Amino acid sequence: MKFFRIFLLGFLLCGVLFANSVKEGEDYIVLEKPIKGAKDSVIELFSIGCPYCAYFNESLPTILGLLPDNVEFYPYHMSTDKDDAFSSILAVALVKDMDNKTSTKNPNSLYKKVTNFYFDAVHNKRKYWKDREDFLDDGFKVLGISNKEYQTMLKDKRVKDLLEKWNEALQYMSVQGTPSFVVNGKYMIITKNVSSVEDLIFKIDFLLDK
Repeated sequence: MKFFRIFLLGFLLCGVLFANSVKEGEDYIVLEKPIKGAKDSVIELFSIGCPYCAYFNESLPTILGLLPDNVEFYPYHMSTDKDDAFSSILAVALVKDMDNKTSTKNPNSLYKKVTNFYFDAVHNKRKYWKDREDFLDDGFKVLGISNKEYQTMLKDKRVKDLLEKWNEALQYMSVQGTPSFVVNGKYMIITKNVSSVEDLIFKIDFLLDK
């Protein structure tokens, strides 16, 4: 991915990271069961309640802004019983972005707005919601929709397919927790060994070409 490499040239010249230092078992894992239909993509497995996910969320605009045009970014929310409401509001946001022809790489996407809002509310403001409806109501305001439109969109096959896909991806949590970045559906970057945003970008670039 030449665009990535041009960006990283300065870091390489300074000896920050070299291609032959990206090693299987140390920097990434090859998934025994690859994620289907994920060629030329970066998938983030994350949870809204995860503080490390909140940290990486702040760097995502930089990372996504450098992805080549032919590489897609797919956010997969790893839901627990406590935060399944976020999965549903996120799936609706993504489908609305599809309808608006807005890429997940766009910092103004509804996907990014809703994740930014809830990450800030959960981890910075420590907001308390009295119930599921109260939680969802904030999401409706961010997306500019009513509860009626939300209920209708939950019946959309694309929303159902996203939620099913994320549920299936829960199996990868036994390999590594959140956040996890999966390149081309089969290379999972070992997050604990990512030293910086530049390091993560380099590893993504390396694995996209692998």
